[in-house]
Amino acid sequence: MTQLNDATRTQNRAADPAASTWVTANAGSGKTRVLTDRVARLLLRGVRPEQILCLTYTKAAAAEMQNRLFAGLGAWAMMEDAALRKALAQLGEGADLPTEQLNAARRLFAAALEAPGGLKIQTIHAFCAAILRQFPLEAGVSPGFRELDDRRSTELRLDLLNQMTVDAAQVTRALAVETGGSDPEDLLKAIEGMRTALSAPFDETRLRAHLGLGSNETLEGVLNTTILPDDMEMLTGLIPVLEASTKKTDWATAETFAHIAGLEDRQTQIAALEKLLLTGATAASPYSAKIRALPTKAIWEAHDPAVMDHLEKLMLRVEAARPKRLALATVERARILHDFASRFLAAFEARKSAEGVLDFTDLIEKTRTLMADPAVAQWVLYRLDGRIRHILVDEAQDTAPPQWDVIRAIADAFFDGTHMQDSPRTLFVVGDEKQSIYSFQGAAPQAFNDMRDHFDTALDQAGSALNRVGLAYSFRSAAPILRVVDEMLGAAPGRAGLDPARSEDWRHRAFHETLPGRVELWPYVTKPEKPEQPKWYEPVDADSPEDPNLIIAQQTAAQIKELIGTPLVTTEGTRPVTPGDILILVRKRTKLFHPLLRNLKALDLPVAGADVLMLTDELAVKDILSLMRFAVTEQDDLSLAEALRSPLFGLSEDDLFRLAYPRGDRLLWAQLRDHSQHHEVIAALHRVRAAAFDRPYEMIDLILTGLEGRKKLIARLGPEAEDAIDELTAQAIAYERSEAPTITGFLHWLTAGEISVKREQDRARDEIRVMTVHGAKGLEAPIVILPECGKNSRDGEDKRKILLLDKDIPIWTPRASDSPEAVLADKSAQKQRNIEESERLLYVAMTRAENWLIVRGGGEEEKPPQSPEDVAKTSWHSKIAQAMRAAGAVEEGGRLVLQSPDWGVATLPEPAVEDRTEAAVTLPDWAHDPAPPSPAAAATVTPTELSEGLSHALPGEPDQDALARGTAIHRLLEVLPGLPDRAQAARSLGLTEYLEEVARVLDAPALGWVWGEALTELPFVLPLEGRDVVGMMDRVLIAPDSIHIVDFKSNRVVPRQPEEVPDGLILQLALYHLAAQRIWPDRACRATLLWTHDASATEIPHSILCAALSRAGIS
Repeated sequence: MTQLNDATRTQNRAADPAASTWVTANAGSGKTRVLTDRVARLLLRGVRPEQILCLTYTKAAAAEMQNRLFAGLGAWAMMEDAALRKALAQLGEGADLPTEQLNAARRLFAAALEAPGGLKIQTIHAFCAAILRQFPLEAGVSPGFRELDDRRSTELRLDLLNQMTVDAAQVTRALAVETGGSDPEDLLKAIEGMRTALSAPFDETRLRAHLGLGSNETLEGVLNTTILPDDMEMLTGLIPVLEASTKKTDWATAETFAHIAGLEDRQTQIAALEKLLLTGATAASPYSAKIRALPTKAIWEAHDPAVMDHLEKLMLRVEAARPKRLALATVERARILHDFASRFLAAFEARKSAEGVLDFTDLIEKTRTLMADPAVAQWVLYRLDGRIRHILVDEAQDTAPPQWDVIRAIADAFFDGTHMQDSPRTLFVVGDEKQSIYSFQGAAPQAFNDMRDHFDTALDQAGSALNRVGLAYSFRSAAPILRVVDEMLGAAPGRAGLDPARSEDWRHRAFHETLPGRVELWPYVTKPEKPEQPKWYEPVDADSPEDPNLIIAQQTAAQIKELIGTPLVTTEGTRPVTPGDILILVRKRTKLFHPLLRNLKALDLPVAGADVLMLTDELAVKDILSLMRFAVTEQDDLSLAEALRSPLFGLSEDDLFRLAYPRGDRLLWAQLRDHSQHHEVIAALHRVRAAAFDRPYEMIDLILTGLEGRKKLIARLGPEAEDAIDELTAQAIAYERSEAPTITGFLHWLTAGEISVKREQDRARDEIRVMTVHGAKGLEAPIVILPECGKNSRDGEDKRKILLLDKDIPIWTPRASDSPEAVLADKSAQKQRNIEESERLLYVAMTRAENWLIVRGGGEEEKPPQSPEDVAKTSWHSKIAQAMRAAGAVEEGGRLVLQSPDWGVATLPEPAVEDRTEAAVTLPDWAHDPAPPSPAAAATVTPTELSEGLSHALPGEPDQDALARGTAIHRLLEVLPGLPDRAQAARSLGLTEYLEEVARVLDAPALGWVWGEALTELPFVLPLEGRDVVGMMDRVLIAPDSIHIVDFKSNRVVPRQPEEVPDGLILQLALYHLAAQRIWPDRACRATLLWTHDASATEIPHSILCAALSRAGIS
């Protein structure tokens, strides 16, 4: 009989398919296993796959759950009876199942694969999208709607803003005045996120009541009762008295009085009076009148008491008026925000509707509206109820209230009492309020308990019950780590957002009690008050060597270097520490993130790189984009230089300097073409330039495949470059779906906004992983390092652009100094919620560790906390130190350490000695002969270099700008044939000066044969004795039995006969002719010079070409 431990029995109770269950699961307690076990047991009880709906938080979680489920079902399909009985008993299905049930279990894998639509394991957004596609008319959406991605959403917002500067100029202008010219994108995103509140009519009455304002109070009235007609006269009269004082402060006050008295705008005047006459925000009594403090005491005592009494009364009026003024200013700014937002959101919705797109918020909101619409809700729920019998919700603590509304609408229909008897329905929810860290996406930890209470009541009314199960055992972390976690959470109940009256027992139990563990806290690195200034030759923004971030990055990398190869005791035995065992978690990808990566790479440690890539910041992408820019604009010397130095071409810094420095006013491309030693680079660049009018994807494919760019970039930059390269190609495809596929347009589109790429950091790659705590949700590692646990003055800061007062009144977030008391109270409450979420984030970070948790911190110096409220505001470093001391940690080598008694006693097993004795091998005679020397590489030469000393023009040919002119005309003749809008193409290339001459050539009837199908800018290598001729043919027309070479010449003096053509031009053409004969030996070959100046052509006879080769000693 299978013996089950307490942890497994608890998991089996949670996975009981017959009961509705609410599971509170500590970190590492096996919730994913419980979910998959429950689905498997539902299938085992005869529930059809399509009747199960499993909602997860991310696509990755859905994929992981589906993989685990199919792996389990697939294993059942292949098991013998005894093994299958044991596996099912482990699930809680009984130990003596009949053969029929075993056979049914084996068939589940095929049944799940063949289920119509597959198993419904999906995100809430994917589920809502499926509902809207099923009921588009009822929901009022386009039947074929597309989901709007973030990039397109940003483009739409900015396009609408530009449009509103014309269509709603006054409203937009008022908004611009309030924003002060800052980037509007964050505000537009905030408006979109508050669409429900901002789409409703502006309720000024409620806002005024919340701010303590009467319905008739106005700013004009406040100004009239505060600044009286004789006040400015009084201030002006004080100016001579102040100027006669011996105190500098009185002199400054006199200047300010004069300035205020001269102001015409009374709003500006009262703001200036507040600044002068009231104390500041940090004073013992903030924003109170400076009675007898301004002017100086001597003037208060010596001057006319009536005047000073007048000044005192003005101060008191300004003090009393300030709250009213701030409240009225808040109302006015809220009105401006609402006027703009209501128009913007209406236009945004109209644009999305016209394009047939919905964003992620739309998916939830429109589904929620559909479920609540009395006209259709019952019909929709009836149809869904016919298919969905069991709902499972994963990561419930991260489910936002609008998403809960959708789930609740479906589940409440389950429990209305009409279906519970004939066809059982169940709800399964698993989550952990301690891991609620996505408030910026609308999640709230209190919603987890609120929804549990709701369903508890609903089931009770339906004659059933909600099973409550707590998973306390951690299958992940060692006992010392869990002791510190418990002490940290227990230091102040409710501080991390836990409600002690409603939360399940959150304390942790280690399943692997004997697993050695260690928590190690390094000394705090304090930021120096005056950091050392950088040397004069260093960048002005260079980090100081005393910067705590640099010190922590260096310490962390050095410690990891020492750890690699040391013994590590795991549940599977003792083995050496490998790079893949180490996970470094930071709070944000800011000052510490990149120094960590640099220091790890400097010590040659394998590191996976950033977990999120900013696409256009990646070196591989920058190199490809530089090459693409050059392809469409050959005058772009900088882009060409960047491409040449990149792994794509591999020129050294010295190569580039020798190439670029002596070029003078010449283009770098022209200079490069004269350096035959770079013939392979030149040939590759010609291929790229020839693709300048291809689609973006085609050019990227040419660079990555045709030029082996992918291979070269990954070889230089490492495997992490592959993710960025793949995303660049995906972006090119996405661009071509929605825009005219031009390379210039793609370059502008790509660089117009930020594109982030989430990289899957696979532990199997055996690399050190560095990522944010949010990105590490669901991951684990034997060794976790938290290097960013220091104090930051911005911790808990409220960064919202828009506040919701009284739950649903939107206002523009004012600065703290401009905030009325009601707003300050809301901000204070939000700051407390941010601190609580920070503690939950710390919990998530600590519970990623299996064996060893290493904590570091640095930054602003911390003062010892004086109260429980102060403790809540301390850094992670301080919180962990307090918890470790409470758990019994001791000092060890300057660090605070808590560890298992047997930590550090393990040794690595002796490696097995391999018998390396090899049998004698008799080598053949040739193996003893030395290899012949490699043939020397042939020298390269261009046709231009071979024809040096020969004439290239007839007498009278002007040589001014000849090279630039010839280059430009060649470029136009390369790209213009076949294009409908030559002028636009010439403008894009910056070559309109030569368009008229080229157009005459393209339109000349006698030259029509030239512009048929042909190879253009064809590179070739012609091997001769001891050297290779490397060149480029302008145009090659290929027929089944002949080849015709056309070489463009921009000479202004045109020969009339073939015999008059300068010898240098003949020799160049002869070399092209010889190369073509070698390439196509079975076809007749002709050669023609096309003169662009007069749009004529001269075919050169074979005899003249042969004679030129003979004179040059070429046979």
